[in-house]
Amino acid sequence: MRVILFCITSTFTMKLSEFQSTVKEEMCFSDFFLKIKNEVDAYGELISWDKKGIRIPIYLEEDVDEFILTANDVKKLGQAFLNKQIGIYELSYLADALTLSEMISYENENSKEAIYSFTDPEINGEITFESVQKTIDEL
Repeated sequence: MRVILFCITSTFTMKLSEFQSTVKEEMCFSDFFLKIKNEVDAYGELISWDKKGIRIPIYLEEDVDEFILTANDVKKLGQAFLNKQIGIYELSYLADALTLSEMISYENENSKEAIYSFTDPEINGEITFESVQKTIDEL
């Protein structure tokens, strides 16, 4: 079992407001993920280890009061993966952060289930182009 540590901090670069700007198309996914490249690289390295009990930190500055994640937001994230703008580690790192954040609420249960399906592959199974396509098709 892996333990995912959720760290609310301002010393790292991922900000909830910047993800919000990305899905609102004020910032592109590649720019957003370039800002958190070091965090995602470290996450990818740790998640690829096949060790039990490993701790994987997730860093997020919750700099908005509330963010309602819509089905359209989840579709945009999934489509960025399908278009190869982001990789598996970027997708699952962000999904882990969103599911752990107390500032996130969901438009509906389908949006919530969809974002959870993008989290750590050890928990929800392997993330593939087919699985992501199926998830966004069902939204």
